[in-house]
Amino acid sequence: MDILEALVRKQLVPAASVGDIEAQVKSGTLLPTVLRARGIKDADILAARGEIFGIPSRAVDAAGIPFEVL
Repeated sequence: MDILEALVRKQLVPAASVGDIEAQVKSGTLLPTVLRARGIKDADILAARGEIFGIPSRAVDAAGIPFEVL
């Protein structure tokens, strides 16, 4: 399964749009850029990637992390 299939299954991307998205990626635009332009949130892209690779994902607010932790 790829990221587009995961996003279609979650009903975040219409199945009819997959061909157009793939065409944009083949023309050189990065997939996350295409997805963001279509209103897909970074957290949703990250969650789909985590699902594909079997890795839990978390959205972390960088402003809330103290410098000492970094």
